[in-house]
Amino acid sequence: MDRRAFVTGLGALLAAPFDAEAQPQTGKVYRLGLLATAAVPYIDAFRQGLRDLGYVEGRTIVIEYREAYSYELLPVLAKELVGLNPDIIVSVGGSPSARAVSAATKTIPVVFLASDVVAGGLVSNLSRPGGNLTGFEVFTTQLEVKRLEILKGTLPRVSDVALLWNPESATYNPSNPTSQRQHIEAAARTLGIRLRMLEAGDLREIDAVFGVLRRERPDAVLVSSDAMFTSRRQRIVELAMQARIPTMYGWREFVEAGGFHVLWDKSSRSV
Repeated sequence: MDRRAFVTGLGALLAAPFDAEAQPQTGKVYRLGLLATAAVPYIDAFRQGLRDLGYVEGRTIVIEYREAYSYELLPVLAKELVGLNPDIIVSVGGSPSARAVSAATKTIPVVFLASDVVAGGLVSNLSRPGGNLTGFEVFTTQLEVKRLEILKGTLPRVSDVALLWNPESATYNPSNPTSQRQHIEAAARTLGIRLRMLEAGDLREIDAVFGVLRRERPDAVLVSSDAMFTSRRQRIVELAMQARIPTMYGWREFVEAGGFHVLWDKSSRSV
């Protein structure tokens, strides 16, 4: 995710409803609810973007920040934020967070960063979302397919790929729970790739998955674009380096954490 583009675009959305009323003489302090899925890496940039727009925490704006390290907590935290009656709610960290907020309020304006927003029922269409929700479509499903294609193009001999997948991310999309997985599996068949789905949702399960990878030695690993994985990127990068298997990540934060494509010669088992 390009954090600069995210902050700039979100700042424009926030500025639109606020500017009409944000006159210095009113003395109004705006209340913003912020719901994040795990420790998303661009919260500091988001706060800086608000400051750049003239919103100073504690003076002109109050940010009610709620962070969920489990998808099960999202509905509870969303209702908690709605109960504070904020002027606007910002949902970051993916579709599960946005769906939780959407279920909690139909009146408070919501700005989201999410994927599959039409298929998942968040908005009616991209050009005219309707209702109280608007935001950014990340096109995660399409990007995941493209990453698999890039992986095959970079390493043409790849035929056995393990996909690190968080099954909990689909739990909170009841209207279309397997669309992303189905698209990736279809792309793998087209590319002649055997795709293994290795499920993990917490650190213990992530460690266990990489234990399997070290034993079974697939040609490459694709880490799906899940907020929980992003929050645990340092550990995932460390494990991928130890396993010495080519690994592709969804976001640049993994590269900033030290991740890169490890080229592994399967015949010699060396890097």
